[in-house]
Amino acid sequence: VASIRQQKPLGLGRAVLCAKDMIGDDPFAVILPDELLISDPPCLKIMIDRYNNTGGHLIAAMEVPKEETCNYGILDVKSIKNDGLIHVNSMVEKPDSNVAPSCFANIGRYILDSSIFNSLKNQKPGSGGEIQLTDAINDSALKTQFHAQIFDGERFDCGSKIGYLEANLVLALKRPDLSHKMRAIISNLLK
Repeated sequence: VASIRQQKPLGLGRAVLCAKDMIGDDPFAVILPDELLISDPPCLKIMIDRYNNTGGHLIAAMEVPKEETCNYGILDVKSIKNDGLIHVNSMVEKPDSNVAPSCFANIGRYILDSSIFNSLKNQKPGSGGEIQLTDAINDSALKTQFHAQIFDGERFDCGSKIGYLEANLVLALKRPDLSHKMRAIISNLLK
């Protein structure tokens, strides 16, 4: 594992661009650590298997309630196959719910073709004055296939306090070595 530090918070797109020299011309994964995804097989394994057939750009997606679309990158869907593969036209960063093109949200897992770096190099600041990976994916999707795989598992938004607490509680309750103790703690707290 190697790490590269983005010196200033200039956006996810800029952070990815910082890794260009290390990645070279190979496809690569981007994993947002505040999104905890639990499934068997793991989400990234499913995506790698899918990517071997699709190439291009592939992201993980999940359907969210319409009123929550303003919190996510939302997909403009061209078509959906029975196996959960979405052919994507583009992605809209945090649209108002009344104009969101769908309820399919990007959930923080990407496999990207290295051609994304050409788009990132020329990307102007977008939402929040930052270099948005979403904008670069949309730009490069004009030349590269863009798909999403619907994630079928548990997702926890650990970027929020309540999501972080929920993840710890749910996962502790699933562990045989912790479940009994956690249930006792919860029972005592609820008295």
